[in-house]
Amino acid sequence: MAQKKTRHARRRQKVAAGKEWLQQSKGLIFIDYRGLTVSEQETLGRRLRKHGSRFHVVKNTLFTRSLGEEQAGAFADFLKGPTAAVFLGDDAVGASKALLDFVREIRKPEIVVKAAWIEGKLLSPADVVRISKLPSRDQLVAELVGVLEAPIAEFVGVLDGIISEFVYTLDAIVSQKEAA
Repeated sequence: MAQKKTRHARRRQKVAAGKEWLQQSKGLIFIDYRGLTVSEQETLGRRLRKHGSRFHVVKNTLFTRSLGEEQAGAFADFLKGPTAAVFLGDDAVGASKALLDFVREIRKPEIVVKAAWIEGKLLSPADVVRISKLPSRDQLVAELVGVLEAPIAEFVGVLDGIISEFVYTLDAIVSQKEAA
């Protein structure tokens, strides 16, 4: 009897943890993780953490409870068989790239993306591939800074030219008066 209570307590903890991960994430990517060793799962988890995301193997029935009835129906097709979820942070593009690069590196064709849920939209595996090819958040920020900085740099250059021209003119006038 005590063993049964302990099992139920562990299940409740897993459901609560799943709810917490869902609340903290900006989206999900479901994968069939069949064939991943524990060390490969840890490596993938480390790579995803660099992008603010988490990798967790989920028990389908418990994860369905974490989702709640409303969302569970939308994910029913993807919560079959061995399932792991990438809980996305702010950098969905970077996490998608990290995940797909890792899958390519380990060369295990049985590891596939099942689907994704990002910003309230259900996405296909092909959509996840397209997202992974977008520039990362850091790249976009760098490009934006470059675009914003260019006119300022030009303006500073023009001002510097005007000031230099003025100084050269004053220097020429002083030289002429000294010569006279």
